[in-house]
Amino acid sequence: MPDPVPTAPSSLREVLRDVGARLQQPAENLRQLLQDVVARAVTAIGAAEGSILVPDEQVNHLRFLVAHSPTSTKLVGLRVPISGSIAGYVFGTGQMMAVGDLAEERTPQFYAEIDRQVGVATRTYLVVPILFGSRVGGVATYVNRLGQPPFQPFQKHEMELARGFAGLEGLLLRYLDRSNQLSRLAVHDLQALETRMPGAALPDAADPWARVLQTLDSLPDDDQALCADLVGLIARRQKNEQ
Repeated sequence: MPDPVPTAPSSLREVLRDVGARLQQPAENLRQLLQDVVARAVTAIGAAEGSILVPDEQVNHLRFLVAHSPTSTKLVGLRVPISGSIAGYVFGTGQMMAVGDLAEERTPQFYAEIDRQVGVATRTYLVVPILFGSRVGGVATYVNRLGQPPFQPFQKHEMELARGFAGLEGLLLRYLDRSNQLSRLAVHDLQALETRMPGAALPDAADPWARVLQTLDSLPDDDQALCADLVGLIARRQKNEQ
């Protein structure tokens, strides 16, 4: 009778999984740092709420990544169409947009569905592009003022301050994106390492994106941005075709 196939010690598997979990921490720390910056920006600019939206896996949508708001838990993860929203307009054009009173101006581009979902009426609104070099990587939004309407529109010096914060937010978003990419690659490599242990199941087919991520970090910044855009576009299209 053949000897049983040895299995990898459970303690080693636990170490691998613990390492994988800890490799996620830098990205989570960056996300929390971005959250803190948004909170400070909201206070400095004199808004009641603020958020950052980034391109979503769903084609032609933006997603709330972080928010400083009483309704943050409802906002984060919600999606806004790029076509038919002020945030989408700013993302597509790279042009800042400020609205003094949405109720009076009846801006046709405003996407009111988010207000309905979270129970907040947006009146005074400022949206600033977050730039990654020459391309737009997301948008920062500022909503209303503290207290009750009518709210004072955002002033020129507040808009310039928002632009300054957008530069810092863009830097953090880029580091967050790279950290997420490296975390995904590390988890993939840890899984591959586990499959080589005695008694492990045969590995699945290699992840086609993992090899792209391996070389991405060594490329110049502009090439990294282009590759990230292409990979993200293909992934989103494949997901929508399923």
